[in-house]
Amino acid sequence: MSSSHRKIMINRAPVLTLWTAVVAERLGLDRDEALTLGKALSGLTAQAKGVRLGIYEPTPET
Repeated sequence: MSSSHRKIMINRAPVLTLWTAVVAERLGLDRDEALTLGKALSGLTAQAKGVRLGIYEPTPET
């Protein structure tokens, strides 16, 4: 297989976590707060995508 046909799979959650943390730090949050926000955002987007793909059932609103 030539190098032009190779596929690279990337787990997007750590990338989104880092990107969110960098943006949050630039907006004035300290490092711990920024990382917490990044983890929360990546978790929420992963859950939403799982629901869209039918992997998870949507949580009923209380």
